Amino acid sequence: MKRRVSCPLSPVPCPPSRASSRRGAALVMAMVALLVVSLVAGALVRSLLTAHRQSHRYADQLQAQWLAEAGLARAAAKLRADASYQGEAWQVSLAPGEVNEAESGQVTITVEPATKKITVEAIYPTAETRRVLVHRESASSPTASEP
Repeated sequence: MKRRVSCPLSPVPCPPSRASSRRGAALVMAMVALLVVSLVAGALVRSLLTAHRQSHRYADQLQAQWLAEAGLARAAAKLRADASYQGEAWQVSLAPGEVNEAESGQVTITVEPATKKITVEAIYPTAETRRVLVHRESASSPTASEP
């Protein structure tokens, strides 16, 4: 059986016992494990935020493409009804009853009078930070007087 040495009156500090050094090692291991878990959690959160931003960007691109296609269809219908139609610009609000930049788009339609070529530019959303621009063109479309 080992005898414990106590040194209460000694000017030199007592050497650490085995139990306290084990506790110190366990504390260091716990802190390292906590650091590793924190780093993994931080990387996961960053990855999720990136995926969230990408999905919003993709949704904005799809909406802008749909607005451009709707602009082409609108221009073709207006040209069939009126051969002198030269285009227009319109604001589209996707949130009913309110117009805010995060939920609205802008479509600009131009028609070349000689060739009846339709050009459409759709912007969605109109907010500067998330803006997507889609450009569409169509060949000349039939007018009301053509078969």
